[in-house]
Amino acid sequence: MYELQVYKVNHSKPIWKHSPVGPSAAFQGGHIYFQTVDNALRYPGVIQADAQTGKSRTQVFHEDDTRFNVELHKPANQRDIFIKTANALSQRIGRIVGSSGVEWMTPAIPKDAHGSGISLFPVSAHAYATNKSIVVNGKSYALPKNIKTQ
Repeated sequence: MYELQVYKVNHSKPIWKHSPVGPSAAFQGGHIYFQTVDNALRYPGVIQADAQTGKSRTQVFHEDDTRFNVELHKPANQRDIFIKTANALSQRIGRIVGSSGVEWMTPAIPKDAHGSGISLFPVSAHAYATNKSIVVNGKSYALPKNIKTQ
């Protein structure tokens, strides 16, 4: 488990801290989003807090099903923060919409016909990639043969 510490530039002491938290956090506007912790192996939710004070903490999402973990992803040079819930058989991706919750981009996706896990990762607010395709606004575009997303 981790501790989140927020510093001002050129200051040696944090302006605020929170513990325990999960391994991922992301800034958006004047807020920071971070994972909640049940135990060392389970990260069930996401909290939004004011980045300057650490106050006004709002639970953005909580996964009640103990079989699922929650991850945060913020692609480089993008404003959007994405959330992924996953277990060994299923996963889905959504976009965090401020403190109002999550806008889900994908349904829960089971293993493929060959029993392999399907990887999902966000590309933009309207697109995500799987092992063999790019999905834009719900329409799937197959990748050329012998090309896979990794």
